[in-house]
Amino acid sequence: MAHDTFLELNHIRKEFGAFVALNDINLQIKKGELLALMGRSGSGKSTLLHVIGGLDRDYTGQVRVFGHNLAQLSDVALSHLRNAQIGFVFQSFHLLDHISCVDNVLLPNVFAEKPLPDKIAHEHACHQLQRVGLGDRLKSRPSELSGGQKQRVAIARSLLFSPQLLLCDEPT
Repeated sequence: MAHDTFLELNHIRKEFGAFVALNDINLQIKKGELLALMGRSGSGKSTLLHVIGGLDRDYTGQVRVFGHNLAQLSDVALSHLRNAQIGFVFQSFHLLDHISCVDNVLLPNVFAEKPLPDKIAHEHACHQLQRVGLGDRLKSRPSELSGGQKQRVAIARSLLFSPQLLLCDEPT
């Protein structure tokens, strides 16, 4: 892996039974690069994002993120890497309707290996919600928001720790 390469995929193959979702995927992404994956529904875009982010470990080939071979990391080490350095915006947002927007944004801090102090974490969460235009909806619950607003809460949550890698699934 070159010094400025922070993501490298070598011969990735992912199958769901007889269906091959990813077949011999090779990719290198360098720091500062932006990549957009485009394809029809069912073409493997979300599957590839899950493999890159370590959410799916049932594949063949090698995934290296920030120099780490994901297959060689323990579940705990992989969780810490994901939480600290990888931001996710999921297709279905994965917001908890029973808590406020700001508390949804704060969720990564709950699971962090080294959580931010509560006051600082709250300030970061409020800042990210303001950045996405939802500074006036901190106490709202996701059920009170439009689909676009829910998406922006999910984006704010993904940015809480200023990740080095941001993985955004459609319709981001």
